[in-house]
Amino acid sequence: MLNQLTQTQKIFYALISSIPLYYSLGSLTGNNYLYSMKDIIFLLIFFIVFVNLKISKNAWLLFGLFVLLSIYGLFLTTNSFVLYILSVREVLFYPLVGILLGYYFSKNNGVEVLYSISIVYLILTYIFLILFPTYSFGPTDRLHSLWDREHEPAIIAGLCILGTVYLAERNIKSLFIFLASIYVITLTGSRSAIIGILFAFLILSILEFSVMKIIFIFILAVIIMLFFAEINTSGRALDHNLIARINQYQLAIDTIQKSHFLGIGPDKYGVMSGIVEKEYCNNGLCTKTMDSTIIKYLVNYGLIYLFTILIIILMCIKCFFKFSGRPDVKYLLSLVLFSLVIGSVTGKLGAFPLNMFFYYALGCVLSILSFNKAFK
Repeated sequence: MLNQLTQTQKIFYALISSIPLYYSLGSLTGNNYLYSMKDIIFLLIFFIVFVNLKISKNAWLLFGLFVLLSIYGLFLTTNSFVLYILSVREVLFYPLVGILLGYYFSKNNGVEVLYSISIVYLILTYIFLILFPTYSFGPTDRLHSLWDREHEPAIIAGLCILGTVYLAERNIKSLFIFLASIYVITLTGSRSAIIGILFAFLILSILEFSVMKIIFIFILAVIIMLFFAEINTSGRALDHNLIARINQYQLAIDTIQKSHFLGIGPDKYGVMSGIVEKEYCNNGLCTKTMDSTIIKYLVNYGLIYLFTILIIILMCIKCFFKFSGRPDVKYLLSLVLFSLVIGSVTGKLGAFPLNMFFYYALGCVLSILSFNKAFK
């Protein structure tokens, strides 16, 4: 796979694959600023790709429409400069970098590159766990390894599982990656990753009209629901912290109605350690962050953000039916579905590494649909 990449692409692949090493140093030293190394890497990659990638004017118009729908809320308010800059980074910089990267790699086995990066991240997660077990678990005995939260290793493991099912050959190596990924999820106690995987498999099985797969997924889901507390090592139940999330979602609904569905802007609430900590309150409910990226964006940018989600889903489904049977297309659609579920129940769709995988997948879908040719 790597032999088919250009020299520049191999360098980009190495740089992206090395990002967990900076997270490792940050975790060991307590220096969170090392996490920003990924921003420097992606800024360098973005500049080189932006200058060299040839895309038609009409394709740029399509990118522009996606960006405008995504960042509409950035034009609403500027009450907190730090939170505003973080929002620009989250909803403008990373989507553009990810989409352009997927587009850039797509002509040279770009989907396999994405799967390979997820495996590298899984391996580095395990290496850190083996070398530094005392640093790898949080106060609730959930695995976070070199990452700052438990969600990240579960997300990486989920992406590896999707890749082994839809891309990898059926051999011992694939089985090992599959089992190693499942073990990581059990160590993290992540409900969101399990739900995301099952949802992605279910939707693809429905699109493929596979009755047996649908029945199997439902049976598996029931088993997981019944024995979830015993399956994960932390002993967390499925309804853990449910009341707090419901209150947060009620706050979101009240806020959306109060803003007349236009959004309140991206800088009304948020936390950045040591720099800013801003709380938002409405009708007696308060929050500093949203445990759902999708709901967060709906609150910040209004219901117009739903058009972005709709475009993404329709684009991916069109790609699935137009190129039915292609394993890479199945993997891309499963990745997008998995990411949207994660983004619905956690705040990780707007954070690394899921944001990179999600937007990279969209770039690959754009390339597969050949929008650069269709819109010339």
